Amino acid sequence: LQESAASLARTSANIFDEAMGRPLFPLYRVIERGGVKVGLVSVLDPALALRAVQGPVEGVRVEDPRPALEAVLPELDARCDLVVLLAHMESNDLRDLVQDLEADGPGVDVAVLSHGTRKAYQPRRVGTTWILAANGRGKVLGQARIFLDGKGGVARVENTLHEISLDLPR
Repeated sequence: LQESAASLARTSANIFDEAMGRPLFPLYRVIERGGVKVGLVSVLDPALALRAVQGPVEGVRVEDPRPALEAVLPELDARCDLVVLLAHMESNDLRDLVQDLEADGPGVDVAVLSHGTRKAYQPRRVGTTWILAANGRGKVLGQARIFLDGKGGVARVENTLHEISLDLPR
């Protein structure tokens, strides 16, 4: 999936404008590539949000990711062939989240983890969800190829990680 940064920017299922009581960003995006409808949804771990900005941000509320996803996944599941979750949270929390979502209703097909320092070279499967992570503190760019099985699921995922470096002339 290649999409401009502007069209994918600022989606979140769990960040809200506290004063207005509504989502601060679109809850999700649906794009179509090669006849495949892909739903993109993202969540932020409230604890990581607080840690990143050293306390709460006035007027912004970051809710628990699980109920936020439970609210949007049925609609995404009905509208899309593939659901991709972009998650900024600890690896173990993401594993638990995708297991819980799958047990209670529509889950996600692919989850991309964006927090951590360890490079995760190979996709791993948790239930029916493939989890990908490049991590490496922003020094690694991941590229994934997702192969569908023709029955509404993901057959396999291949990913390549590219180390980012600055080779400056001396």
